Amino acid sequence: MASQVERIKWIEGTSFLVDGFNFLSPKCSAYFLTHFHSDHYWGLRPSFCHGTIYCSDVTGALLVGKLGVKPQFVHTLPLEKPTTIQGVEVTLLDANHCPGAVMLLFHNKKTKSTILHTGDFRASEALTERTASWIRDRDLRVRILYLDTTYCNAKYTFPSQPSVLAALSRIAEREKAERPSTVFYVGTYSIGKERAVRAVAAGIGWSYLRNRKTARDACPSSPSSYTPWVNPQNGAKLYWVPYSEHSSYTELRSFVRAIRPRKIIPTVGAGDEKGVERQLKHFLADMDLSHDRSRLDRYLGRGEEKRLKILPPNKRRLEGGVGGKRKTFDFEKIDVEEQVLRWEELSKGLNSDGKAQERGRGWDEREFTSDTKEKGLGRKTVEVIVLDDDDN
Repeated sequence: MASQVERIKWIEGTSFLVDGFNFLSPKCSAYFLTHFHSDHYWGLRPSFCHGTIYCSDVTGALLVGKLGVKPQFVHTLPLEKPTTIQGVEVTLLDANHCPGAVMLLFHNKKTKSTILHTGDFRASEALTERTASWIRDRDLRVRILYLDTTYCNAKYTFPSQPSVLAALSRIAEREKAERPSTVFYVGTYSIGKERAVRAVAAGIGWSYLRNRKTARDACPSSPSSYTPWVNPQNGAKLYWVPYSEHSSYTELRSFVRAIRPRKIIPTVGAGDEKGVERQLKHFLADMDLSHDRSRLDRYLGRGEEKRLKILPPNKRRLEGGVGGKRKTFDFEKIDVEEQVLRWEELSKGLNSDGKAQERGRGWDEREFTSDTKEKGLGRKTVEVIVLDDDDN
């Protein structure tokens, strides 16, 4: 869930607020909304009259149609077409999250400063390559990256979205083959997880319910139940599916490595300074720190006891050991990026190439099933829970 911290809502060097409707201010000259999830439009009401909200076409339609915001305060922008707003070139890029979700690229032609705000995003290999190419082809360098750090932990490794969707279709197809009268329910929220629903529908060749009341009446379980269970009364079966519309840890690392920002501002878990520092350390080897050596200590940790000391040339050496092996490095002879790698290797035992060891394993859709006890019922129900964060 996006952090409700004012300082991360302001785009540095501008008077723009992104996903910051909890912090309406006369100092704000333009409001931006990355997508229509409540933790991002939190504080926005139908009575909003404080300025212009810039967003995608889909998000704009939802703001007016579902939230009741007056259309004169909503201005939609096209994808991948730069628009100049108060002297800043703003471009919307696909975020691969939910319908209408976008990343925001801000470029100030006068100062040459480029800032990328990901909103919530799933950094698939295709999205990462497309975004990096778009930026590279225009000879831009991202100075600041506002990053969706929902899964900024090495334990959060999960399958690619296409592989999970393919497995969903196979699950649905198999269940239908066993009992053609099976009814499928997919737990989701108002905006998002549409791909999971379509995958199930494709597997069974059926339509799906779009009426909330009808679906609620048909669903045999509590929507808040996320524990595998068997309901012997109606023969229900539940599958847990590792589907996510946020980036996995490895996808985050790959995205940052492709963009190579000079600074990262986490947008999730940003309320705790120590938590922010822990998140930033994951990306040290992937950032461009070569422009300013004085910033290295800030990313390695704050406080004098954690600060990288600048020693005389004859003392700029460090000894340490990883896995029983002692190594010596001369920090005067290697650049800042290499320093970061060595500090990580010596202090935390990461791989020598600076990449965190990836944990986790592949998955088999057969693992995500519970036994079904049927009692002569005419049909069976299958409920699919798509696992993700608490977006809504």
